Amino acid sequence: CAYSVKVNGKTDVYSFGVVLLELVTGKEAYNREEELSLADWAWRLVRAGRPLEEAMDKRIYNPHVAEDMIAVFKLGLLCTNALPANRPSMKDVVDVLVWHGANSGNAPSPVAEKPISDRDGVPLLYGMPLRLGSSRGRDLHSAMGNGDCNV
Repeated sequence: CAYSVKVNGKTDVYSFGVVLLELVTGKEAYNREEELSLADWAWRLVRAGRPLEEAMDKRIYNPHVAEDMIAVFKLGLLCTNALPANRPSMKDVVDVLVWHGANSGNAPSPVAEKPISDRDGVPLLYGMPLRLGSSRGRDLHSAMGNGDCNV
């Protein structure tokens, strides 16, 4: 029995989020021993309230770029949100990465400093100095309730 998955921009965003998580954690996309995807592992870490620094690849971790690494990790989480509607667009992802590239070490990271939960999506990107012309995102922001995991 064959099945198909509808592929769209949000599927691409999910895949790119996995790549971001791979880059900062040094882990593979799927752990066969634990039968756990990297995205699920990352979300479990957040839900457990663990420090995100624990997730960083020790081979490349440097306190001078820790904020940027955490921002990339959180961006990876946003991209791998279980609800496709809560995932940012690729344009928003690129805007965040470009902002970090231009401001690394010069300005506090709006993404790295914000708490994140599995109900977060585009609202986490608010506060970024970029255009997020989506009223849907604002509606999601106002609909978010308690249960955020501060990290």
